[in-house]
Amino acid sequence: MSREAALASGDGSFQAAWANLDKIAAVVGSAMAHDVEAQGRLLEKARHQVAEHLRAGHTIVEVSKEQAWRNASQDQAPSPTDPTLSDKDR
Repeated sequence: MSREAALASGDGSFQAAWANLDKIAAVVGSAMAHDVEAQGRLLEKARHQVAEHLRAGHTIVEVSKEQAWRNASQDQAPSPTDPTLSDKDR
């Protein structure tokens, strides 16, 4: 769903998802300003994870920028269906 459609929908999960993706983009851009390719990979992974949660019917809540930083710094296991990973990374 596009940003405009999500915001117009009035659905809190869609609105929170886009707000969270904006915060993740800001964090990634700040923390990895020197590596545009890595920024793209992380943003694509975040979009994929948000989409997985929405498809599964999970409620998404908006996180603070500080929480986005903490989440980005955690060494989390990748999703087995993450299209941004090569087979050797699974």
